[in-house]
Amino acid sequence: MDFYVPFFKYPRIVEFEDVRSWRVINPDRNLKTGDILLFSASGFMSSVIKLFTRSRWNHIGMVCWCEIKYIDGSTKEDLYCFELGSQPFTDLMTRKYIHLEVRLVRLADISRMYDIIAVRKLNYERGPDWAEKFQTFMFKWKSTPYFPMHTLLKAVFIKPGAPNGKTTCCDIAAKMMDELKVHDLKFDSSQLCPDDFAGHSTAFPKEIFKGPEIVIYKDHKLMNARLIFIIIVVFILIVLLICVIKRSRKDARAKAKTTQATQSK
Repeated sequence: MDFYVPFFKYPRIVEFEDVRSWRVINPDRNLKTGDILLFSASGFMSSVIKLFTRSRWNHIGMVCWCEIKYIDGSTKEDLYCFELGSQPFTDLMTRKYIHLEVRLVRLADISRMYDIIAVRKLNYERGPDWAEKFQTFMFKWKSTPYFPMHTLLKAVFIKPGAPNGKTTCCDIAAKMMDELKVHDLKFDSSQLCPDDFAGHSTAFPKEIFKGPEIVIYKDHKLMNARLIFIIIVVFILIVLLICVIKRSRKDARAKAKTTQATQSK
């Protein structure tokens, strides 16, 4: 049985059972396939990541437009996100629940996990074969797992390099830009964090993007709810800590009195 825990775990969404086939497309829209999505959430782990990286963003993904053909013969164009996600959602490529692995998910499904979503548009002419190349890249990296936090810390602070067969959300985005000839990557992308894709960063040349990131989604109610939730949790933890300290001091005084009484005898 799956349990829904607000801000920590989200209910599974059963999708794609009525999908007959799909393909990546690159329609002439404001958001184009391959553009970089930046995400900000205020959950515990997300806040830790943002504090650790001193960033507004804790996750990134890539825009992916898909044409979906259904069993009943109808078709639909929908906006997806190619990412390495931290919550289980149905992956369009494998039709399985994917957790901490590279996947393709509906942006509308995962948007409820985040307070703010922004886009960094690529300054790159995407020709008629772009969608096919992007889809080939996705299948090459599908279901690639995330490498553990201790390995990530080692890659950032001690020795660069991702373990064989593993990646991160930032690593996979940088490799996409490299393999699809958007940018010639000359450094180890396993050391990148979400903030490196923001407008103020110097990790990438400014000319490969069309200006800074643009916020496309903001949920003030969710931001406030999560903030209140975190404040309540912190308050409870502080109260429990105070109670533990008082109890330990009380026990220490009682033990000291017992010791004195024993010695006086």
